[in-house]
Amino acid sequence: EPAPVGHHPTAPDEAWSSPIVVLAFVGLGYVLDRALGTKPVFMIVLVVLSLIGQFASMWYGYDARMRELEAEREANARTRKEVRT
Repeated sequence: EPAPVGHHPTAPDEAWSSPIVVLAFVGLGYVLDRALGTKPVFMIVLVVLSLIGQFASMWYGYDARMRELEAEREANARTRKEVRT
């Protein structure tokens, strides 16, 4: 049975991964800043990089899902057209 429209099986995983990744990078930046005495350079840089990475991940995931849905829609349209003729 196909999944309901608008349902994405990994949505809960993606919802939790973003804040966890950002927090991990904050923690890593904090540890590096403490160890190297560069307060808060690494923390800021790593948070910005993690946010850019999360945005790119969401963008490419969205784009791939839209391509899947467009291909499904085209296949369904062809099937309906064949049934009518």
